[in-house]
Amino acid sequence: MKKKILLSLLFTIIIGLIGWIIYILLASNISTYFYGYEPNIYTREIDFLFSKPTLKTLKVKNTYKSGLLGSVYFYKDDSLSNGVIIETTNFKDIYFSITEPIGINKIDLSDYKTYTTFVESNYPIIQAALNPRKSDYLVISMEKPFELINKIRNRQLLYLKGNYRFVSFGNSQNCFIVSFPGKQDNEILVIKQKGKLYFLVQSSIDESLLDLINPEYL
Repeated sequence: MKKKILLSLLFTIIIGLIGWIIYILLASNISTYFYGYEPNIYTREIDFLFSKPTLKTLKVKNTYKSGLLGSVYFYKDDSLSNGVIIETTNFKDIYFSITEPIGINKIDLSDYKTYTTFVESNYPIIQAALNPRKSDYLVISMEKPFELINKIRNRQLLYLKGNYRFVSFGNSQNCFIVSFPGKQDNEILVIKQKGKLYFLVQSSIDESLLDLINPEYL
């Protein structure tokens, strides 16, 4: 009798594990199909973020789009700086006046298949959640230890310059994870425009993001 009960329990556990594995695989494939980022052609859709002098030298090297959810742009200026622009529609009614970076013990790039990873030489590494949650608040988390050298905020802009490596933008399900090539003099600029949030991230070498963007946001 005990043997039958144990065999029945073992069979139930095996069936449950198989079902869980199938669910994970299906969920991953569904997320990739509906929310995956595909290479695209740049059609000047984020030119409004930059100053007119910057537009003369700015080169968007690669563009990836995830339907109407957002895009990722890798750019290079005539300066030595390489940067990434993340465009997202997942955040609504964000108030930068109450957005404050928090320090947490550990942030790492995700191994889960529900994230897309963008890797280009000398650029920050970006990971984007394939099925992010909509949110009316923004949490910026930085892996400890980190140091902020400069912080600027107004109604449509939040700027954070400092020494940090891993940063996440999101909430209970991180929408984006950023890993900078170096720990020093990194910049994050969040701009709220046209019902979207734009995250500009770069390692500052000889020209700041504040020198590149449209001055009307300052």
